[in-house]
Amino acid sequence: MQIWGMNSHDLKVLPINNDPNVNTGVTSVAILPDACFVAAGLLDTVVCIWDVVTGMLLDHLCGHSD
Repeated sequence: MQIWGMNSHDLKVLPINNDPNVNTGVTSVAILPDACFVAAGLLDTVVCIWDVVTGMLLDHLCGHSD
């Protein structure tokens, strides 16, 4: 997934999944108002959370129900 930095206008590439056999299509995205964190809901029932500044994947939460 790619996202523009809210303040710096730098393009960030945020890793979702390295397994090409898993469909990790993004169904929704939320960005905190201060642009510090991004969350994305994926087709495989996972929500990923990233630090926008570093691009680091902070957590993935399993089991959302759409």
